Amino acid sequence: MIWTLIQYVLKAAYTDKLPLIFVVVVAVSLSGALFMGGGAVTEQDQFVLTFAANSFRLLGVLLTIFYVHHYFTRAFQTQEISAMLTKPFTRLDYLLGHYAAFQIIILLFTLTVAALFTLFFQSGLNDFLFWIVGFWAELSLMALIALFFALLLPHGFWGGIASVGLYILGRLSGSFLLITQSTDKTSIVGSLGESIVEIILIFVPRFDLFVQSHWLLYDQGTASISYYIPFHFVTFTGLILSAAYFDLCRKEF
Repeated sequence: MIWTLIQYVLKAAYTDKLPLIFVVVVAVSLSGALFMGGGAVTEQDQFVLTFAANSFRLLGVLLTIFYVHHYFTRAFQTQEISAMLTKPFTRLDYLLGHYAAFQIIILLFTLTVAALFTLFFQSGLNDFLFWIVGFWAELSLMALIALFFALLLPHGFWGGIASVGLYILGRLSGSFLLITQSTDKTSIVGSLGESIVEIILIFVPRFDLFVQSHWLLYDQGTASISYYIPFHFVTFTGLILSAAYFDLCRKEF
């Protein structure tokens, strides 16, 4: 049953010309990196490499969020989700089938980016592997977050805003923690504000640590990939999948 759903989602992605959009994203990222790198005075190759890495990361996340919300907005508007759940699919099958299909799409995009980096850029094998694993983990988790908000907030606009907002919060979480360390802990307001921020960030993925472009240049990704990211990825994947399943079970179709 799950494989049938996976095939259905992959066919829908092909019909929506998602492979063509992938090509556009790749072309924009590479051409933008080469164009901007042409204006660099020093370390031109390093500038092009980091610009391309950040472009792939940002555009990949935005494409993931917007496509997932586009898919589920259409599913709600056409009553497709109701029709599917009247078939011999359980709600868990529906959730896991779509999650697996989006993971396959993300894996194909990640492999494409990996092939392009190998073809166009010269970087150390170890640090590049760390970067590409972190890149995949970030996109994978964002696809799940977008899936959760798409089910929770069927209106695509608000679901997309919530997904982008959580991603931005995750990217800035390190800065927020740094600010809390410099606040006046002797005052009630400073102590209370620090506690509130720390509690909120417990439930926010640390996307600022998932992928860092300097790994491609200085080979410093070993510790984060080896210890932090696997634990963080598994924890939040389980938490968000459980929340999405709970929300799907309580909905009436």
